Amino acid sequence: MVCSPVDVVFAVDSGYVVGLRGALASLCAHLGDPGRLRVTVLHDGLPAAVRAAVAAAAPRAEVRFSEVRDERLGVLPLPRRISPYITEISFARLLIPELLPDLSRVLYLDADVLVLGDVTELWDTPLDGVPVAAVVDPMVTTWDAPRGIHNPELVAGRGATPYFNSGVLLVDADAWRARDLTAAAVAYGRREARRIVLSDQEILNAVVDGAFLALDERWNQSAIHLEQEPSPAFEARLARTRVLHYYGRIKPWHDHEPRRRVDDCYAPWVPDRLPS
Repeated sequence: MVCSPVDVVFAVDSGYVVGLRGALASLCAHLGDPGRLRVTVLHDGLPAAVRAAVAAAAPRAEVRFSEVRDERLGVLPLPRRISPYITEISFARLLIPELLPDLSRVLYLDADVLVLGDVTELWDTPLDGVPVAAVVDPMVTTWDAPRGIHNPELVAGRGATPYFNSGVLLVDADAWRARDLTAAAVAYGRREARRIVLSDQEILNAVVDGAFLALDERWNQSAIHLEQEPSPAFEARLARTRVLHYYGRIKPWHDHEPRRRVDDCYAPWVPDRLPS
């Protein structure tokens, strides 16, 4: 029996190429059938040598690169108050159902994740008509949290609405298109640019409007929070983690001290070097 492809999408610039290679290699290594994996890398102009080195991390998968030049990305608000590393290409996730019109289901992953288990179970999760499945953000759990949604008119009376992290998104692209969420997201981002703190994440939460399926934390485990766990809770929580997310300023491929236990998880996936 021929199984349908597992369509995974990343969106990166040159600053996240090492992370992308680790994410892709670990994804492919843990997938039950790597031959099912069909990866699209949205990028802002990666050199051919870099693209080849990234694709080599997943030799049994189909890896495609698509350069995104869209003026809408340049008018959306970057989270300069939060991170200097995030660039316009991060907003490409808002355009995925439009950029990939032939796909009905997509698993979007940030490039700063490490896959520690087979994502087939996540891929097969029924969405039952909702456009997105995601994990509630452990730092911003609700709309009215300090870094949540900054549109008081939208939040009024609905502050307890759960707020999700946008680093791992299982997307029903057909439901997304039916709701025209790309147009809604761009419009919201432009209109609320001065108030938004967490860029694409706030935009997505606002336009999805609470209509998402909340996933178990193992599908988007915060490395920051995991690192805070004492042993043996750290080891137990790590053992059930399927996607480890290194969001924040410190990335495991950066040189920094002191080194963290969660960085040790990443070490086997960091190449000696990548072409420039």
